[in-house]
Amino acid sequence: MLSWTTSNEINCSYFTLQKSIDGVNFKPIQTVTSKSLNNNTLSEFSYTVQNFEINNGNNYYRLEQVDIDGNKHIVGKIINLFRDRLEEVSIYPNPFNNNINLQIFCEKETSLNIQITDVFGRVVLKQNLKGKSQLNNLNISTIDLSTGIYFIELFKNNLLIVKKELIKN
Repeated sequence: MLSWTTSNEINCSYFTLQKSIDGVNFKPIQTVTSKSLNNNTLSEFSYTVQNFEINNGNNYYRLEQVDIDGNKHIVGKIINLFRDRLEEVSIYPNPFNNNINLQIFCEKETSLNIQITDVFGRVVLKQNLKGKSQLNNLNISTIDLSTGIYFIELFKNNLLIVKKELIKN
């Protein structure tokens, strides 16, 4: 859902919500008629747009006001809603023995950083990997880890995506 509020509307006929995946080339996705009577008001109106699609990756939106005479004005700021399917991650088995398996879906080739820490916060294993544009099945050898409790963290572009507690038998 996207919402906006107008503080006044002068000669406003309707608004067009526009979308872009690159932040430059926008296409109209929905039109909303002005709520003002006679297309002029100094009153505040609130609008909401629902049922629009958010794609994986960057989704840029902007609002265009179209006046009664057909003049168009971009109003407000461009907003970016980011959705990443990378968050679809499976980490198994738990408890584990000598290997941990990760299944990670990536929309495009992505740099992944995996870090395993012990209960004291010490990094005991670190790997930098490239996720391909597909479902990635990764196997992490943990043969050098002692029995105990660990935390696995998955980072994408230095942003923490997943943190999970694991137990080694």
